Amino acid sequence: MYLGRKLDQDLQRWYRSRNRKPLVLQGARQTGKSTSVRQFGKTAPLYVELNLERFDDLRLTRNVSGPEELLQAIKSRTNVSTLPTGTVIFIDEIQENLATIPWLRFFHEDHPELAVIVAGSYLGIRMGRAGFSFPVGRVTFRRLAPLSYFEFADAHERQVLAKQLLDGFHGKKAPPEAVHLQALELLKSYVSVGGMPEAVSAYLETGNPEAAKTVHKDLRQALAEDIQKYPGDTRAIEEVFEHMREAYGLRFKNERLVPNQSGVKTGEALKTLAGAMLVHLVSPTVSLQAPLVISSRIARKLVPLDIGMALSDFGLSGGGLQQASLEDTLGGRFAECLVGQQLLSNPTHSPRNLCYWVRQKRKSDAEVDFLLETADGFLPVEVKSGATGTLRSLHQLLLRSGLRRAVRLYSGQLDARTLTVDMGDDKLEYLLTSLPLYMAELLVDPP
Repeated sequence: MYLGRKLDQDLQRWYRSRNRKPLVLQGARQTGKSTSVRQFGKTAPLYVELNLERFDDLRLTRNVSGPEELLQAIKSRTNVSTLPTGTVIFIDEIQENLATIPWLRFFHEDHPELAVIVAGSYLGIRMGRAGFSFPVGRVTFRRLAPLSYFEFADAHERQVLAKQLLDGFHGKKAPPEAVHLQALELLKSYVSVGGMPEAVSAYLETGNPEAAKTVHKDLRQALAEDIQKYPGDTRAIEEVFEHMREAYGLRFKNERLVPNQSGVKTGEALKTLAGAMLVHLVSPTVSLQAPLVISSRIARKLVPLDIGMALSDFGLSGGGLQQASLEDTLGGRFAECLVGQQLLSNPTHSPRNLCYWVRQKRKSDAEVDFLLETADGFLPVEVKSGATGTLRSLHQLLLRSGLRRAVRLYSGQLDARTLTVDMGDDKLEYLLTSLPLYMAELLVDPP
């Protein structure tokens, strides 16, 4: 069963583009990159796949002197004298032969009639170590994350519910309470299962969240074994991989994350794991205007690859998660993890870096969970696991920055209103948009 993705439509738009460039598809292993490309390739007049983790395909790329010979070899392998216009050539796990990277420029300039896609689960870290870079201005980048909440709803055949939620978001009108409660129940399922395609498929086939938890365990083991393929200090990376769950949604210092390991080693290992997209760093900023300046003196946070896998790492059962309230399940830290994953779920519009705002002052430590850069300026985002909670830190940021709009993500209903807050010597007036947690991805991806 193929699970539809936001990437599907984006691939079609790229394919039809007059100025189509080779596409570099990024994303962690097991997020469905190859499956999505194969599904897309079914619509092409000819689909050719080379997976460089397979010996025969790797040898083929190493036995040719350049891209023109590669095309000749592809013709002979597929038994065609001419590659038809619109042929899709997919080179998967391209990091196994980085010498092919410069060939993308050739495909762009000399064979624009071909649609070339490359992918690699740890391509970025391999290229950085080897000193390779993509041809500037001659490739298009896309990313594939685990399924988002709305992709999960689609896989769950809840398209009508999803449309009602989207209509409410665009119309700035809360959906009926019965619809909202259904959306929260689906969010509980999503939090338990997560968005890794194999786990979602197992849940849909069995209706049992414990089936997803079994997949989570296997996926975690597979990702851990992959570390042997990473460049750098393998032992240090393995240690960080085992301990990084302790920092999910919390501030942490490198030197305190792994016992008896230096902060320098931990920092390098985290950089590698982030390069493989197995974890995402949330950087602190004290900035009140563009460009955001990252503070190296303040602790960072971590957002996991997948909320479902993260909760499995803590030994939480799928059935128990679905029976508990959303507020009890997410608490403070995991609500931030959920939102961070959703903000990074769009193939094209995800923030390059996640940031949180902090004001460190004696006897005061104000913090706002996310600060997004948008076309209309910065957008502060405060995350609550329940339907209530104070917004004191948010008010401090707004007063100091001059910003007059903000978003609260919580378990309550959609609402937008102008608030006036007494700040002592000042009065703060601003527009607060309150959105249910299940709408988090719409902040960067309004369909």
